[in-house]
Amino acid sequence: MKSMFKINTTTNTAAVEKQQVVEKIKSLCGLTDEIWLHTMFDTGCRFVEMHIEKTPAANALLMDKAFGFWDWWLCYYTQHDETLLDYVSVKTPKAYGLKKQTMLTTFEAHKQFTHFLNAISKLHGIQF
Repeated sequence: MKSMFKINTTTNTAAVEKQQVVEKIKSLCGLTDEIWLHTMFDTGCRFVEMHIEKTPAANALLMDKAFGFWDWWLCYYTQHDETLLDYVSVKTPKAYGLKKQTMLTTFEAHKQFTHFLNAISKLHGIQF
């Protein structure tokens, strides 16, 4: 019997593609799951600290799932991983970490984060 539900939704396909990017970058750079996750978490926390003043609202942004920061960050972070697949010089955990630290200060990252903050500020009525 044929299923009534569509198995390969666009969202599912995108998630599978992002997971493939993560697996490729981990393999290319010799990263374990633990190192990749730690780097993603650490750079996300540093990113927030660099771009907004440390306030209770900033802490809530990092800790309250309702704000969606970690969902947004995971998407942004894996998009950056995808660009790193083309870098010949990024083949070690150290080189990967350095590229991620550099990512924190780019104009594009700041612009996208500002857009994200404006959207959640309007949605939740909180100023960051």
